[in-house]
Formats: sequence, structure tokens, C-alpha cells
Amino acid sequence: MVLQPSSSEALRLFTCFGLFLLSNSFQAVNIAVRDVNSDKSSTKLYSSQQDTRRICNVFDFRRLVPYQEGLQLQQNLQQDSIKALVGGHQTSDALILLEHPTVYTLGSSSVLSDILFELPDIDITNVGAKVVVEDYPEMPPFSIFRVQRGGKVTYHCPGQLVVYPILDLNYHGKDIERYLRNLEQLIINTLARFGVRGAREEGLTGVWISGKKVAAIGIGASRWITMHGIALNINALMKGFEMIVPCGIKDRDVTSLHQILGDSCPSVEEVKLCLKDEFAKIFELQLCDVEFPNKSSY
Repeated sequence: MVLQPSSSEALRLFTCFGLFLLSNSFQAVNIAVRDVNSDKSSTKLYSSQQDTRRICNVFDFRRLVPYQEGLQLQQNLQQDSIKALVGGHQTSDALILLEHPTVYTLGSSSVLSDILFELPDIDITNVGAKVVVEDYPEMPPFSIFRVQRGGKVTYHCPGQLVVYPILDLNYHGKDIERYLRNLEQLIINTLARFGVRGAREEGLTGVWISGKKVAAIGIGASRWITMHGIALNINALMKGFEMIVPCGIKDRDVTSLHQILGDSCPSVEEVKLCLKDEFAKIFELQLCDVEFPNKSSY
């Protein structure tokens, strides 16, 4: 079903990560993009269609990015595009690739029965509330955030590739269902590069291997500018999923590439390379690496 939000409304979509209500209150990020026609060897383009394809700026982090920092960058990039759209200017597409430190995020519909460990005696009912747990058995220190989205509890950790596309769907078909299916196909195609068969499950969002979820997908959009995205388990610490009911789905297991492939599992960086290539193909984009500021700039 195609959703048609008015120009003054945020598009609301319920997916695995939940119903994201997106604010327009964040300042735009200042980014330095290399000239795509530059002959500098460090500028990397992922498509040969340089003259016809829309440019997508790639923020490829090679460090752990705290959840709040990644969220802030998404919001800034989205607001940058919204301001351009409102002003009648060209919008920009972006792709953020990162891993988060171990973190649980709680949406507005999270219930205690979805959290299978004892929460600290601290109030985390308000958006932005944060708790750090340092001494849970067999787990590294982790954070718990209450975030401004609907939906249930989700889990991120090192070894899980998180993909946040900030796309203007005015250029990619104003169809949310199509966009979700494209994100699923992106993961299916990426898995196939490593000899793994991913699949869809009827009535559910995400990508599955033999009935077990390997990639969760949750998006939000405002004025057809997207944010949030995909969490693909590569060599993630799977015990973290045992401590929650992932996405509120009680009767489905979660898996990772490492559980499927064992010692032949690719690294996160190897998966990134294939995913970027498939992303450029599916969305017909020319990818360009970005020199982005450090945290203090956004």
C-alpha cells in the first residue's frame, strides 16, 4: 500500500523496529563531500554510471558508534534533505554504515514482559533516559535507552552491521512497501554473495535463514525522506537476544552469519563491501565516500 502523507505530516510506519515519529527540530549536519570528478585515489565510486545516476554520500564508520551519536547523524542528514526539499533545492541521499556498542533500545510500546532480565531500579520511562548495566553475567557492559519511536525492544552490538539509508523516496518511487521489499532484497542479494540463501517470511518484515531472522528492518520517513534501516547479524554476540523478546516476536529464533557459516564467516568489512555494491545496483545510485566531521560537529 502506498502511503501519501501531506507536506505537513510525518509519515508513520510500523515495522519490526516500530512506529517512528520523526521530529523536525534538529540542525542540519555540515559534511565535506569529495568532488565526484576528483582524480584523488581516496575518492571511491561504486557505480560506473557516473553521468546518469543520483549520488549517494556514504558515511562508512570503522569504529563503534554510540547509539545516540548514530541517531543524531541520521536526524541531521534527514533534516538537511527536508530543508532542501522545502526550499525547492536538490536533496541528497546518504548511506550510513556502522556498528553500535552493546545497547538495548526501548520503543513506546515496549512492555516488561519483552525484557527477560531485571531492570535497574531507575526510571527509564521518558524519551532520552539511559541506564548502564556493567555486571550482567556473560555480557559486556551495555546501555538501555528509551528512544522516540514506537515498537518493541531491539538489540544492537559489535558484530552486527547496521545500515541506515537516508533516501529521498521522491526519486525512488513514493511507495513504502516497495522500499521495504528493496531493503529485504538488498540483504538477500548480499547474503547470496557468500553462498547463503536468505528469504522473506509472509506477513513479517526482515530477512530469514531457514526460519530464523538474520536481519531486522525498521524504517521511518518524513516528507518521504527515510531514516533508520537494517540490522544484519554477522558475528554478533547472540546471548543478547536471549535476554529479550526481539521485536516482540515470541515464536521465532534469531541467527547470524557466523552461526550459519562458522569459521568461514566473512568479516563486517567484507560484508560492507558487498552490501554497498548491491545497494548501488538496487537503488541505481552512484556511491561516493564522504569526509565527515567528528562527533562535535554534528
